[in-house]
Order: sequence, then structure tokens, then C-alpha cells
Amino acid sequence: MLAFVEQSFRLGFKKTLKGTTTPRARFESIAIGSHLALEINGALQVTKEQTDEILGSDSFKAEIRSDGANAIKRLQGRIGFIKDALLERV
Repeated sequence: MLAFVEQSFRLGFKKTLKGTTTPRARFESIAIGSHLALEINGALQVTKEQTDEILGSDSFKAEIRSDGANAIKRLQGRIGFIKDALLERV
């Protein structure tokens, strides 16, 4: 999963190029969503442009907003969003 994120996400887990921290919701969604997508398709390959589009979408931003971020439904929503978005790009 770490190699996939490094290869497929322009900034890895970071939010900005000069960022020194990574919001937990962002990390969880990218890490676990990628892991689950790779479990379904171990040969999954997406471009950095595709992941830029995913992470820049209003839908992703809505999933990771902070209100209620620790609620199980929100956690599952943001993880599932990344998993599904990655698998749809194949």
C-alpha cells in the first residue's frame, strides 16, 4: 500500500507541497481506502492526475470535513470513497 501511494499520489499523504502535517482523516482515507482497493485488484494502477482529480473533488472534500470526523459512518464513508474512486479509474 505504501509503494502504491508513493507511486500514485503526487503528494503521498500530504495535503500541500510544503505541508509538514497530514490531517488524520486524509491519512485514514488514503491509506485504508488504497489498501482495500488493492485487496480487490492487486494490479491496480492509477495515474497521479487521476488521484489529483479524486482528492480535489468536492465529494472528497465533503467526506473529510472535520465535523463528526470520528463517527464510524464518516470514517467508513471517507475510506469507501477512496476505495471506490480508485477502482472506478481502472
